[in-house]
Amino acid sequence: MNAIFKLVLLHPMHLSNEHLSQFQSLCKEHFGEEISREEAHEQGIKLLRLVQLIYKPMTLEEFLQVQNEILKIRTRINKRNQT
Repeated sequence: MNAIFKLVLLHPMHLSNEHLSQFQSLCKEHFGEEISREEAHEQGIKLLRLVQLIYKPMTLEEFLQVQNEILKIRTRINKRNQT
């Protein structure tokens, strides 16, 4: 399980100093922007809340259905590319 999901599920509104530092590093790496610990905490909590609201684990049956749909789409694309 991804670390962010573990964090959301186990400690939904707590960010450790290590997580804040990681979040700050990611912001600098991906956006070229240095943010304060306070800003990292605020944005991190908002991100965790968003993940909490939208994340829903898949059942095995749902996963297999998605995989089947992906296979169908790839097959159609391959057929189109061959013509």
